[in-house]
Amino acid sequence: MYNQASKSNHGHNSSNSHKVPHSAPVSGTSKPAFNQSSPQATSNQHMGEAQWNHPLQQAGADSVPLNEVRVELDNFGIREGCLVKVKLKEGMILGTVVWAGEFINIPNAMWTLIETVKPREKPDDDESNGIKYGQQIGNVKHGHGLFIPAKCLIIIPDEIKCFQLPQSSITGSPNQYDPLSASIIDSGFVPPIKNVNDIIGLKKGIQGLDNSCYMDASLFGMFCFNEMLDDIFLKKSGETKGENTSERYQVVQKILKERIVYPLRKEGFVRADQVLLLRHKLDEAGVVDGLLGKEKDPEEFLTCLLQHVLNVQPYLKIRGARNEDGFFFQIFTHRRPHINLPSVQLLLEHAFQEANLMLAEVPQFFLIQMPRDGKHFRLYPHILPSLTLNISNITQSVYCPNCIICGKLASSRCKECEKGEIYDHRNVFIHYCRECVSSHATQTAHTPEEVKVERKHHGPPSQMTLFAVLTIEIGHYVCFAKCGKHPKDWVMFDSMHDRIEDGKRSRNVPNVIAVPDLEEWLSDPSKLCKVSDLDSKKTVPEYIRRLTRDVYICMYYSEDNKMF
Repeated sequence: MYNQASKSNHGHNSSNSHKVPHSAPVSGTSKPAFNQSSPQATSNQHMGEAQWNHPLQQAGADSVPLNEVRVELDNFGIREGCLVKVKLKEGMILGTVVWAGEFINIPNAMWTLIETVKPREKPDDDESNGIKYGQQIGNVKHGHGLFIPAKCLIIIPDEIKCFQLPQSSITGSPNQYDPLSASIIDSGFVPPIKNVNDIIGLKKGIQGLDNSCYMDASLFGMFCFNEMLDDIFLKKSGETKGENTSERYQVVQKILKERIVYPLRKEGFVRADQVLLLRHKLDEAGVVDGLLGKEKDPEEFLTCLLQHVLNVQPYLKIRGARNEDGFFFQIFTHRRPHINLPSVQLLLEHAFQEANLMLAEVPQFFLIQMPRDGKHFRLYPHILPSLTLNISNITQSVYCPNCIICGKLASSRCKECEKGEIYDHRNVFIHYCRECVSSHATQTAHTPEEVKVERKHHGPPSQMTLFAVLTIEIGHYVCFAKCGKHPKDWVMFDSMHDRIEDGKRSRNVPNVIAVPDLEEWLSDPSKLCKVSDLDSKKTVPEYIRRLTRDVYICMYYSEDNKMF
């Protein structure tokens, strides 16, 4: 395979609660419950639909004004336009509260009608269209209605109650909630962070929410300290494969640029609601299920974002039995018991060797998945992320192998030698020049194969540089990232480092810490040659154990192709 938080709010059974009889139609009025318009109304106007009229504006003959009911519900945070979620058999459902009240034949129970983000399984049913007991209780998009007891709702935490569907192509500033305001930067260019001290500390980075760590860690590693990937949100529609001019394409670019990447670089902080906007738009694409709340993996998110929504050209062109293009390469190789601490360089070469693969050209980015399956399987207990990758031996366009005996330009490769133990295990590919191959074949009875060499003379090796590592521990992703060129400017980012409970509110607190000696440890494998050392808290820092034990994806860029 090459490519591959919140608080529950319960209903209130007050003796003063007001009941809405099922026989009383509830429709438009002259007395709105709030001074501001519904977020859904604004969204639908932007989408070119008929103006959305809120149904809760006039009480029936046997009912009292519903705004009084809503005032009572305010004690529990449920109100018109409130973003909520509810867990059903089909999964987590996200929606917006359209109506709240009681039915006469269901006493002492507060009910709500929510308009769901996705259509219901039975879109033509009455309840899926805001009808209960034969009466139109509220106006919702066709097939998007859901009646649910208020006690079953989970309100999205206070810090993201400002969430609205994208309006005016994502313009305007949301309400400001603790801990920090959400910046929107819609003009100019914001360069990557160059001073590592500007991003260190609590409430730095991207705030996590509802299993968003896979997305938070990926975005931080890709954009915080470099501009190499900015092209994906700077290209105008029509400049990418597929001539994508869809509204989703433009909105996702705008969210990435103005609400996530540029605020992260300028303010050092991105509030959770901004990432939720991105999750919502990607979820609309229908490519990956569960982006709004389920645990997912970075490759699922990035494949959806890059391939299916933004139509980015694949970074990798892999040639072998089948020609495949993609964004990720997952290492599949056999375990070698005599190797205790393999490097990414070694594992990558073994994977290409065993599958007889080659890269067609030097990729701009190389996103490499380790040989593991979540927390259930690890090929090796620890893997050493290589600070640089030499891809000369696995790339057709720069293929220029050396003879293992004399160092001259090679002309043959011996796969039988590669399977044996004649040479050091670090020599994955065994090549011979024309002079040495004859004597070798005579001595061993091996049959070396001729190789096609693109370059006729030796040049500098084609190297790629590590700029970020994503690790996973018990379903939680964090990111190690390099700021600038100084070897000590590495950081570790965790979008859910801590959690604050503040009365009715709870929120995750992100954190970025400096790990200045990370490169020193990785550049000297002799310090980590014993797995027992890596498992010892006395000899190795915790973050180094975590990095080598939990490494999941290593991100590399090409020095030749980088965009500076």
